[in-house]
Amino acid sequence: MMTVSDFNWNDIESFGQAITGLKVDDYRFVTTMKFGRLERLVSDPLNATNPRLRGASSTLEDYFQLNEEIQRAFDTGRKKNVEDYAQYVVGLSKGNFGDTPTIDFFTPRQLPVRDGGPREKAELAWPYDLTCVPYDGETQLAARFRAARLDPATRDQVVIVTITHGKPVAHAKQCFGDRNIKQRRAPASLAMKMNMRDPLLNIVRTMEDQIPGLKGLIEWDSRQLKPGKVGTASFVRTSMACFANGIAGIQSSKDEDLPSGLSEAQFERRALLWFGKILPGLLPYMADRDRYVTSSPAIWAAIGALGHELVSSAVPDTNILENIAAGLGAKLVGVQWEKDEVWVGIAVKSTPSGYSFAGGAKDSGSVAFKALSDPSDANYAKVRGMSRQAA
Repeated sequence: MMTVSDFNWNDIESFGQAITGLKVDDYRFVTTMKFGRLERLVSDPLNATNPRLRGASSTLEDYFQLNEEIQRAFDTGRKKNVEDYAQYVVGLSKGNFGDTPTIDFFTPRQLPVRDGGPREKAELAWPYDLTCVPYDGETQLAARFRAARLDPATRDQVVIVTITHGKPVAHAKQCFGDRNIKQRRAPASLAMKMNMRDPLLNIVRTMEDQIPGLKGLIEWDSRQLKPGKVGTASFVRTSMACFANGIAGIQSSKDEDLPSGLSEAQFERRALLWFGKILPGLLPYMADRDRYVTSSPAIWAAIGALGHELVSSAVPDTNILENIAAGLGAKLVGVQWEKDEVWVGIAVKSTPSGYSFAGGAKDSGSVAFKALSDPSDANYAKVRGMSRQAA
């Protein structure tokens, strides 16, 4: 059997192909290449999960066997992630902000590597029959295969690849374990703060800058609302989603939840009109969470949904919008925001020590919306201090 030291670089074409890059040590190599090249060197992980395809391909069967040793199974959740990640990769080809991490491959086979000169890259000999599996980045790899079918332009994206070779399978298992146990995910609030692709969050940022009195009052760094703040970024994004989609927006979690028929610029103008009209009068109540319910997630969702009529593409972008916004805003006249028993089950929960904001918009946003907007609802009269008959 040929050893690495016996390898004849002058006859590499009978063995495989040379990959240029950086030799990290005797067992690790780093390189970059377009995905169009990488897809010809490695297997699609999802193909290897299909028993029928594996039965017709020894390459896929070899991949599957090694994958079973060092990776977790592609369950329903991971397969869904592949679809979402593929759309992300397609978006990168269209100029969206973003990046993808390194794909880290492993093979127990020792591969020939030779150092370059002072001005040359090192070379790794990649065999035609090489079986290698990512111990990290497998979902991205599957997504890139999927993205290449959706949009061939993604094959031009450059991928950073590492190859660990010549180590026992136990080494790859440990690498997988370390990557998945020792890494610490960023808090959801920080991830939201850094997300510049979500159009609703971008409009929330604009709103905070332009609506008088709102600057600095949105909590971006934590899921817990600090004293003096009026809402977390998550609360306000949900409110924006409800403005866009009605109270059904409380279920919104995607980046593309803009209403149909309006451009992002048109939607932003209408959002600034609505929230700019109602928030200045509500901010003093929202800032005092000890006394008022106004900053609860349910109320944020409800006031967003209350303005939903403004996003209809049938309503022209004229002064008519101002009149509609004034009419919708008038529905909040007379609401008594004091935190007391009438708001239990609408915006707060009763506790032995008083009233709690426990629960989110999904729990009671619809109830709060009816209380603020529907005169036929019993809570409509309660939160305005009226009897039901008077309502």
